[in-house]
Amino acid sequence: MSDYSIQKYLNPILIALVGALGAAVGLLVWTSLQDIKTAQTTAAHTLWDNVQTVARANADLNNAMTGLATTLKDHIQVETQIDQDFKVEQLDHEQRIRGLERPSKGG
Repeated sequence: MSDYSIQKYLNPILIALVGALGAAVGLLVWTSLQDIKTAQTTAAHTLWDNVQTVARANADLNNAMTGLATTLKDHIQVETQIDQDFKVEQLDHEQRIRGLERPSKGG
């Protein structure tokens, strides 16, 4: 057998091996990319679920703060009214006391 006849059979075998190796590498890369895609999809769903949870918590907090602000405003109005009532009562008492005072005789 000559070198040419060995090479004649060896070239297709080498080409087939390179093709099989390329296909195996391609399949490995494709499988890895599919795993990454699945992981990213899962991570994206988890991220959006967490964003929605935070948004709901912020809305609940906003509602609670609005209620608290309303309650505080009402409390301040009541306290202001009580202070005004005390001042009117104090002025009334002062006027009554002054009316009851006797003028000094030394005069």
